[in-house]
Amino acid sequence: MQAFVKAMGKAGLQVDPKYVRVGNYRISGGETAMMEILAMSDRPTAIMGANDLTAVGALRVIHREGLSAPRDFSVVGFDDIELSDIIYPR
Repeated sequence: MQAFVKAMGKAGLQVDPKYVRVGNYRISGGETAMMEILAMSDRPTAIMGANDLTAVGALRVIHREGLSAPRDFSVVGFDDIELSDIIYPR
């Protein structure tokens, strides 16, 4: 999280805490966080997962709700696990 906040600051951007979710680094944590984000009235369009499993969970919810990555959301994982190679979009 500290690295993300620092990188955003270097890019001249701030991290709004209302968009930050603390998960469990698993698919279920990504699903829970994405459901909370979808319930927001002013939801973001880019999702940065703490790892790839979190991103996979977010993608599952996005698709289950009839939305699309990358049309509706950009989703990024972090650790490039082998599973990432078979998830759409990569």
